[in-house]
Order: sequence, then structure tokens, then C-alpha cells
Amino acid sequence: MKNKKILWILVVFVILIVGATVLYQNLSKYYAEQEEENEIKQQVSITPTPESENSSNNTSEPSITETPEPTMHPAIDFSMQDIDGNSVSLSDYYGKPIVLNFWASWCGPCKGEMPEFNKVYLDLKDDVNFLMVDLVDGSRETIKKGSKFIEDNGYEFPVFFDVDQEGAYYYSVYAIPSTIIIDKDGNIVNYHQGAISESVLRKELDALLGE
Repeated sequence: MKNKKILWILVVFVILIVGATVLYQNLSKYYAEQEEENEIKQQVSITPTPESENSSNNTSEPSITETPEPTMHPAIDFSMQDIDGNSVSLSDYYGKPIVLNFWASWCGPCKGEMPEFNKVYLDLKDDVNFLMVDLVDGSRETIKKGSKFIEDNGYEFPVFFDVDQEGAYYYSVYAIPSTIIIDKDGNIVNYHQGAISESVLRKELDALLGE
């Protein structure tokens, strides 16, 4: 019984020795192959290509990559009513830069910026289309109230009425005044929520007219 136990121990020991030898040989072969592969990679990366040799001898100026044009966002067309009750569309006024302003006669900030809008309109009316759009809800603001406000203050810019709230919806007008600057091709250039000054309005329009 004792001899059999010793025999089993010797068998296990021999198996372990053989297994360790085989494992060592396989690992040695693996690492040798890896070292050879790394040497090849290093040689490839160090060896200059014909292109790199030519570039090192090239004394010409480096090429300049042009900055891509900014993505343009087309204005959304919508219908509104003019002072005479006719239905017109925003797209009817493409061909010149557009100042699209949403307002109401009860809005304090709207009233505050209107004298400046009227002044800029009188200076640029031949080159810029001003669309001063009254947000009419039928109760707080009506066509009658808006028209009277414009007449009482002697404003000369064209007035329109968003009777169906179509423009307010398409341009996400959640607060007034809101002003959208549109170029002559019908692309939105800038969006202002809140009153803007005469200087800001002139600066943006001068940039469009100078293109």
C-alpha cells in the first residue's frame, strides 16, 4: 500500500515536470516571435517612405485648408395679414435682408425699442424689408388695438398681424419682443429675444448690406 502511494507521487511529479517543460518551451517561442515582430514594426516605422523623403526636401509653402462655410438655417415661411387685410407670406420679401420683429401694443419693452426701429427703417427702407408683426390673440391684443397704437405714435414702418399665431409658433416666440434677422436669400442670421438697441440693429444690417 505504501509502495503504491509512492508510485503515484512519482507519476504526478513526472507529469508536473513534463508540463512545466512544455509550457516553458511554448512561452519561449511566443516571446521570441513577439520580439521579432516588434523589431519588424520598429524598422517599418523608422524607414522613411518616398513621400516622407520628398516632403523633407520640399521647400514649398504648406497648403492652407480653407475654413468651411457656416451651416445656414433657412427661415420658415409663414402667412400673416398686412394693414389692408391682405394675406402675405414671409417669402414674398426675400431678395433683401429682413428684420422680422414680433411685438404687441401692451408690451413695455416692445414700446421702448420701436422709436429706434422706426429710425433705422427710415434710413434703410430702400435696402431692408422691415416686417413688424403684431401678435394678435383676439382679446388682449387685437388688430384694432395694434393699428391704433401705431397710428397714435406716428410709426412709418410696415405693420403686419399674426392672427393665427403661425409665425409665433414656427419661431418659438415665447416672449416679446423677439427679432429675427434674415439675409436676402431667406437664411436666419441671428435671433434676439428681448429689446435690442439701435446700434446693434444697425451693426447687423450693415454687415448684411456690406456682403
